[in-house]
Amino acid sequence: MRKRMGLWLVLSVLFLGVLTLTTISYFAPSSNGFIGFFVQYHFEAMVLIGLLGIGIGMASSYLLSKELQASHETVQSQSALLLSFLTPLEKECVLFLVQNNGETFQSDLSRLSGMTRLKAHRIVSKLHERKIIHISSHGKANKIVLSEEWKNGLMEGRIKRADSV
Repeated sequence: MRKRMGLWLVLSVLFLGVLTLTTISYFAPSSNGFIGFFVQYHFEAMVLIGLLGIGIGMASSYLLSKELQASHETVQSQSALLLSFLTPLEKECVLFLVQNNGETFQSDLSRLSGMTRLKAHRIVSKLHERKIIHISSHGKANKIVLSEEWKNGLMEGRIKRADSV
């Protein structure tokens, strides 16, 4: 990790150095010294800036991809842990909410396999007591919304609907 960070730092310093010297040579042209070199090879310096910029972008992408992968794996394991504290029917309801962007009606939950209106009502009540979901009344229908904490954890983890989780 330190080598990759060092590579990124070196590329960034080179980029900023060449950019600074090229800018100085453009606004204060001089024919002698180090600045004179950049005045004489101004086009080549601009190409070097472009290549260094591409190199920095590639190095940043490489560095961040490893961290994003580790973060994604952590979120998935935490999401699985959250779901492990639920009963199978509660888990099915929560995963159904995740698949529907965190919102659904209670009547939709009662249509899940193995679910009745009474079971759906009891599960919704239990999940509401544990602050996993919020219930809002829309006429005779109850709209069920996954709480922000659970929504962030589960939707980011992209938990797929599976009985093995």
